[in-house]
Amino acid sequence: MYVAASHQTSGHSLSALLNPATEAAARQNANSDASDSQALDAAAAKATATPATRIEISARAKQLLARANAEQTVVLRLLAQINALRHAASSTGAAAYDNANITTGASDDVIDAYRYATINAGDGNNKVSTYDHATVSTGAGNDDIDTYGWSTVNAGDGNNRVSTYDHAAVSTGAGNDVISTYGWSIVNAGNGNNKVDAYDHATVSTGAGNDVISSYGYATINAGAGNDRIDSGDYSTVSGGDGNDAIAVGGYSSVSGGRGDDSIRISGSNASVAFDRGDGHDVIRSSGDLTLAISGYSQSDVSVTRNGGTAVVSFKGSDDSIVLNLDGNATATLSFADHSTLNLSV
Repeated sequence: MYVAASHQTSGHSLSALLNPATEAAARQNANSDASDSQALDAAAAKATATPATRIEISARAKQLLARANAEQTVVLRLLAQINALRHAASSTGAAAYDNANITTGASDDVIDAYRYATINAGDGNNKVSTYDHATVSTGAGNDDIDTYGWSTVNAGDGNNRVSTYDHAAVSTGAGNDVISTYGWSIVNAGNGNNKVDAYDHATVSTGAGNDVISSYGYATINAGAGNDRIDSGDYSTVSGGDGNDAIAVGGYSSVSGGRGDDSIRISGSNASVAFDRGDGHDVIRSSGDLTLAISGYSQSDVSVTRNGGTAVVSFKGSDDSIVLNLDGNATATLSFADHSTLNLSV
């Protein structure tokens, strides 16, 4: 909104009127001039009621009366403009229908759009809501984004909350993000303590931080460094990264705990767990047969001790170890780089 800065009212400049401390004074001046006008009106009425006396209002009095009325109107308009400017400085709002293209600057924006929208919100704590096939980008800030399926979301640094449906692609910057999506989606969360919920056939990657990741079957999960908690279903591929991870998968899954003391639970058969030299102390519990793919060691480096329902696999010249808890008649097959194998039961 444009307001001419050279306009003056009752001896006050616009910059003075824009100062909230002078608003009351401006009102008082306008009311004072209005009071003068009322006094002149009363005098004129009295003169009319007395035929023997005739009073003429001078040109100066008429000017004062017109000025008082005009200035009161100007003051009220300026006060309305001040209130509008104060509201606009704190937030920006936009609403649109299909195929909208919305770009906003740095502020706390509230944006609603329908399908096939393209939204580019700048820095700030933005709230964006769209339907399907939307493309949403936000800058740094704590953003709140809701979209439907087949959407692409790129949220910048900050503690973001993103909710989408299936076939979505979500990318977030550094921060503690909360991301929820349905099946066939791709999630790439930056560094931070992220929480990701996805359905089947999802692909999830997270940066350094203590992440909590949940998905259904046929998922591919790559959690970065940190003490992560990962829960997935059958036919999943999971990499825990560095840290003390807790991983749960279903049958026919492939798991790599990475460096750190990991806890791996398998519900089902025909799963595979990779263990490399330097991976630390892992505890594996399986309800069905599994394969342990050992790297960095040969079969001659392995020693096995049994204690009740557990088997402890140790390696010569290393502090690494694997504790196996196998339910029922389940067996574990250790496979090595030279294609030799060692079968274990407890």
